[in-house]
Amino acid sequence: MNTIVLVPQGSEYKAVRRGLGQTSSVAVLAIPIGIVPVTRWLKTQEIAADRIIVMGLCGALDPELNAGDAVVYTCCQTLSGEVWPMMAGFEGLGQPVRGVTSDRVLTTAQEKQGLAHLGDVVDMEGVAIARAFPNKTSMLRVVSDSAAQDLPDLSGAIDADGNLLPIKLALAMLRAPLRAMKLIGGSLRGLEQLEKLAGQIGLE
Repeated sequence: MNTIVLVPQGSEYKAVRRGLGQTSSVAVLAIPIGIVPVTRWLKTQEIAADRIIVMGLCGALDPELNAGDAVVYTCCQTLSGEVWPMMAGFEGLGQPVRGVTSDRVLTTAQEKQGLAHLGDVVDMEGVAIARAFPNKTSMLRVVSDSAAQDLPDLSGAIDADGNLLPIKLALAMLRAPLRAMKLIGGSLRGLEQLEKLAGQIGLE
C-alpha cells in the first residue's frame, strides 16, 4: 500500500521524521499550519497515495485528556458540522476520538469547552486533508494542551501562508509567561510522544 505521511511543519515534522527513522522509505511531507493554507497547498501538489496518514499535535476538548496522550481519530469535522470518517487501521495506538478542525488557535479554556459537544480534540488542518482524500485518510495525533488550559494569544504568530513566525511567537509567549511555560511543557511532552507514536505505526 502506497502511504504518505503529512505533518505540520517545524517541530512536529522533525519529531515524526525521527520516530520513523532515517531508513524509512515512506514519504513524509511538511504541511502549512491552518485549514485555509493547507487547502491551498494541497491544490499545488500532485499526491497519489492509497493511504494518507496525518500526524501532529492537537488540543484537548475532552477534560479527561492530558498532554502527552496519543489519540486516533474516528472522524473529523468542521465547526459547521461537516463530518469526514477516518480510514481504520491504527486503533490500538491511541485513544479513539472525534476530531474538530478550527480555522484558528483556540486561546481560552472557555473557547475549548464551547466546542466540546462537537468532539474530543481540536486541530487546524484535519478536515482540509480528509476532504482532499476521502476514505483514504487516517489521523494520529498527540495532545499538547488540556481542555482547562488557557494559551497565549498566538493569532498573530501564524501568517496567511501557514508559516509560524518565530519573533511574533516569542512576543506572544512573553506577554503571557505562565500560560507560555505550561504550553511549552505540554508541547515538549507531546512531541516526545509523537516521536514514539511515529515509531509504532509500522511503516517501512
